[in-house]
Amino acid sequence: MNSKLFRKFIVSAGTLLLVTAAAKLVSASGNARILQFLDPIFGVSFRLVFLAVGALELIVALICLFGDQMRLQAGLVAWLATSFFIYRVALFLSAYHGPCHCLGN
Repeated sequence: MNSKLFRKFIVSAGTLLLVTAAAKLVSASGNARILQFLDPIFGVSFRLVFLAVGALELIVALICLFGDQMRLQAGLVAWLATSFFIYRVALFLSAYHGPCHCLGN
């Protein structure tokens, strides 16, 4: 595998995660009513979910942007993507039709 191309992928993923982490963390500090509702999967407020996921994304982003262990970086990106997929499947299976589609479609 071309390590230069792989490095570009890791940096791109890190950059995207940095942007989405910032968006989640800023959103969590707002006063939108949706932030008070309970997440149907975890049973905690969406504010807490945004804070936790934003923090995880930030950590993975920083490791991707400043780390040098490509296997770790790739593994973290794969783990995070798989976690998002599992969360979305769980929402689908629970037939959740919440007040907001802002959590991703």
